[in-house]
Amino acid sequence: MKVFLLSGAYKNAGDFLIVRRGQQLLERLIPDCQITLHERRLPLEDKLNLMNGCDLAVLCGGPGYSSDFYPSQIPLVKDLSSIHPKLMALGMGWQSRRTDAATRMTYHFAAPMAGLLARIQKDTHILGCRDWFAVEILRRNGYSGATMTGCPAWYHPDFLDKTEPALTNLEQVRHIGISDPANLAVHGPQMEDLIHFLQARFPDAQLHVFFHRGTQMDANTDRATADHLQKIIAFLKREGVPYQDIAYGCEGFSSYDSCDLHIGFRVHAHIYNMSRRTPSFLLEEDCRGTGTNDAMGLPGLRAYSERANRMPEKVYRLAMQLRPQILANPNLLPELEAQLDRQQDTGFWTYRQAYETMSKTYQAMVRQVQQAVALGEG
Repeated sequence: MKVFLLSGAYKNAGDFLIVRRGQQLLERLIPDCQITLHERRLPLEDKLNLMNGCDLAVLCGGPGYSSDFYPSQIPLVKDLSSIHPKLMALGMGWQSRRTDAATRMTYHFAAPMAGLLARIQKDTHILGCRDWFAVEILRRNGYSGATMTGCPAWYHPDFLDKTEPALTNLEQVRHIGISDPANLAVHGPQMEDLIHFLQARFPDAQLHVFFHRGTQMDANTDRATADHLQKIIAFLKREGVPYQDIAYGCEGFSSYDSCDLHIGFRVHAHIYNMSRRTPSFLLEEDCRGTGTNDAMGLPGLRAYSERANRMPEKVYRLAMQLRPQILANPNLLPELEAQLDRQQDTGFWTYRQAYETMSKTYQAMVRQVQQAVALGEG
């Protein structure tokens, strides 16, 4: 079967991990699978014949269930009927900085995006969702095919049936991986506080920081972001904490393999470690992190403040300019410490449950792919 995979991987290491795991998943489940990759931010006109020579077209991961995802982030083609293969959504999610119920209940899709979702549902009747937030929003908008499958990156091929955490006692921790925040203006100071907290809590452990979207200004990183990154790097150098840039690929994730524990802000650092059954504590920046922990059955650790979660967009943007610190949760580290204590007291029992959930959700992902394959072959 020929598969046209629409990739959202441009710089962020996590996006490359989604695509890699998505490819592995499709190749594992589809006999004689032949995959053609296409950057979904690029128009399809000059690739349409190549796409139409395939049996299945797959939108793989990322914030695909956003109001104007099509055509603002994926232009595809103006006339969706010119796309001949069946369209399939593989583990996509919703994106919003707010996670409150009122936001989820009133969320709607713009007409072009609603048309794309209707086409996917008509083709395969499954809109694969990375978390329950996405399922809820799709169902509220009338899409009955919303199915919780988890993100493709949840599924490391060597750990699919394993439910025991690699760590059951914090006294065993010798190496901690820390992932960087995306919103550096708000959460950069929290990261510095996190480093100091971990140095005190785990005095014998080696800390190692990972930057998923790089450390320098380039075509995908503006100067303001690069300046924030350089401030953090200067801090790490003063503290003697090693760091690694893993952008523009997913190979750098293998450096997490030596970690006994991950604590940080990047959703896919969390997912990668959880997929290998290494306990991870995700500091949630927005609905992607909160939705992931909720879907795995893990307690939430919100890096954003309750005030930020209630702010209208105009007020939030003004706060970002004037007082970004009020948007961060002032109780994050005490809440993290309480969760560390809870897992130590229970032998990481909550993580056993999370790994069981991930193993069971994999079966929903398998059923989705098998159903799409049958329809594509038909």
